[in-house]
Amino acid sequence: MAFIPTLRCSRIAASVAFYTTVLGFELAEGDPRDGDPSMVVLARDGHRLFLSSHAGDGRPGQPLVVTTDDVEGLFATFRQRGLRVPGDGRSPVHERPIDQTWGTREFYVDDPDGNTLRFVQGLNDSRELASSGPWRQQAGPAAGGGWDPGGYLTFAEERTRPSHDLVARIAVPAPATVVDLGCGPGNGTEVLARRWPSARVVGVDHSPEMIEAARAAYPAREWILGGIESWAPDTPVDVVFSNAALQWLPDHRPLVQRLFGRVARGGALAFQVPSADYALVRRLIVEVAGSGPWAARMTGPLMALTMAPASSYYDWLAPLASRVDLWETEYHHVLGSPDEAVAWMSSTGLRPFLAVLDGPDDTRAFTEQLLVRTREAYPRRADGKVLFPFKRTFVIAYA
Repeated sequence: MAFIPTLRCSRIAASVAFYTTVLGFELAEGDPRDGDPSMVVLARDGHRLFLSSHAGDGRPGQPLVVTTDDVEGLFATFRQRGLRVPGDGRSPVHERPIDQTWGTREFYVDDPDGNTLRFVQGLNDSRELASSGPWRQQAGPAAGGGWDPGGYLTFAEERTRPSHDLVARIAVPAPATVVDLGCGPGNGTEVLARRWPSARVVGVDHSPEMIEAARAAYPAREWILGGIESWAPDTPVDVVFSNAALQWLPDHRPLVQRLFGRVARGGALAFQVPSADYALVRRLIVEVAGSGPWAARMTGPLMALTMAPASSYYDWLAPLASRVDLWETEYHHVLGSPDEAVAWMSSTGLRPFLAVLDGPDDTRAFTEQLLVRTREAYPRRADGKVLFPFKRTFVIAYA
């Protein structure tokens, strides 16, 4: 079995020229002179890559991880072949190979359509989930339970889309200060900075790995290492924002009311969390957790996420706010296989369950059982892809 990635491009001829001239691929099948829409097959070092300008083959701006045993040599070769780097210091990892705190040395290349190729050396193969399945390059939680920005960013576009949707609905025209609580690797914080370029935008996260990744990717921004539960600004903030982070904290009634108390008059508290019934794969994880020799250790993981109904958030915030806007959206993400649903969860909701397993044998057995159930629950469509429905709750409370 082999997996062949497909990247969407808008102009097939320009993309082929970039991949062959700069990145050293060879044209294996197809002819870019056929015009758009069309598809070609590129080859390099025994591997194939599809480029497609057909509208149904995904969206431009996708990430692709490429492992190598000589990241420095590869970067030097690309530079000799004409790779241009930004040179403005905004994203050092686009300018040279950078040592990352999660155990890799990486550099990024954006193709003409904004697809990002992440060239990676030294993946940490001791991460059992990452080394035991076809999602090898989509690493899950680090040993010891730390957050893995690389695994999280494997689905960066899909994870950032709710940030775009939430930010677009916030009716605060010109905030002076915007704070992103649980900012992760900074991709959502950058959405805030683009919406309000004149504002002071601050990212806060309790994970040193995530803050390091954010600083490396967006060095011009302000990043603070700290927890949401202890966050206490000196003065009220115009927009308090959180995308898919509050679910990791308990007792949401006092939590959201306390956060709303930090909002300046005329500002807003805006957050998004997975809905209580957010995805079928969550139910499958719970089933596997309760059906094996590890069941006695699963009390903590089963209680790790807090997700209240939308009506509860309304009841808790409406007495305090001038107006509350809330809604649910169910996203249907298009994945390449059922296994990618497990890879998606491995860097988020699956982490607490894997953290309490007793060694690599338990981890392997748990993930194998989960894969069997996931492959049954998420059938392939006629084109071979898999739909991954994921429901999210959005709340904006105005002061």
